[in-house]
Amino acid sequence: LWPGAWPEDAAETLAGLIEGELVKAGFDEAAMARERLLARRLACWLADEFEPDRRTDWPQRWVEVAGAITLDAPFSPFHLTARADRLEAAGRVGAVIDFKTGGPPSIGQVHSHLAPQLSLTAAILAEGGFGPDIPALHPAQLLYVQLIGRDPPGREIDVSGGNSRHPLDAAGVAEAAREGLARRIARFDDAETPYRSWETPQ
Repeated sequence: LWPGAWPEDAAETLAGLIEGELVKAGFDEAAMARERLLARRLACWLADEFEPDRRTDWPQRWVEVAGAITLDAPFSPFHLTARADRLEAAGRVGAVIDFKTGGPPSIGQVHSHLAPQLSLTAAILAEGGFGPDIPALHPAQLLYVQLIGRDPPGREIDVSGGNSRHPLDAAGVAEAAREGLARRIARFDDAETPYRSWETPQ
């Protein structure tokens, strides 16, 4: 929205944009009486807390960008695509961010590959699949940003791992997700593989 320094009225502008989108989505005036307050709380959190911190730590960013890589497979090449809400970079390392208005997947779901969106997006980033303007970057952070508007107005949920419970870091889980997808593609390229309706109950 503002590639350089944010203006002093950033929160007010963001609140107006959020309210405008809610009206377009069909919220009536009675609903907007509540949603305006939530929009303003969220806008203040984004402008005063989230964005300044991100811009300090991650000076480069790209929003709503499409990427793709091609995986070798037994039957034919498989094209993996993604559209990232936001990519950030600090030097040669990168962050993959997805914004959610509902509840995001847990770190356990991400690292067990039940929710592979961020990790596969990171795999594309690692291979330079968002080029030519975005270089290949070493994935260092996988982050969900939950947009709430209540208390708290927003939450950052880091699912990168790299700890005792989830030892793979962001790059590791991205590589594991890519390898797991390649194995699954090869499995289903075999005509004898059945299509089961519910293979991994949660």
